[in-house]
Parts: sequence; structure tokens; C-alpha cells
Amino acid sequence: MSLSALAGETVAFTVVAIGRPTLIYQWCKNGVDIAGASNATLVTLASISIADVAIYASTTYTYSEPVVVPGVVTA
Repeated sequence: MSLSALAGETVAFTVVAIGRPTLIYQWCKNGVDIAGASNATLVTLASISIADVAIYASTTYTYSEPVVVPGVVTA
């Protein structure tokens, strides 16, 4: 998934996943975990700027296997 936005806009990524037991999410920016970003939706990109241009990915876990879902924000 690729997303383009204008400076000052808000960007949201959402992962839709089904699994048992309860799924665990971890969002990353350029391969580095984003502290506290552990929900299905990442909406921390408010009033974006050039500093927000990156590859964002959510790793969704059950207790056994991770699935990586990448996304890209471009300016």
C-alpha cells in the first residue's frame, strides 16, 4: 500500500486481520518499532511533514506467527 498526502494533512493506516487468540499489533517506521503503536490503526501522523516520509509496517502476531503488512508514506 502506498499513500501520498499534502503537508499538514492527517494520515492513518489500518490493518484488518482475523485470528485467534486475540491479535497483537506492532507498528514500525523504517524498521524501528514505534513506541506505544500497538493497535490495528496507526493515526499518529497528524499534520505530516517531510520528516514523516518513510516506510511504515504493521507486524500482526498471534502467539505463534507474525505477518508483516508494509505501507509507504510519500510526499
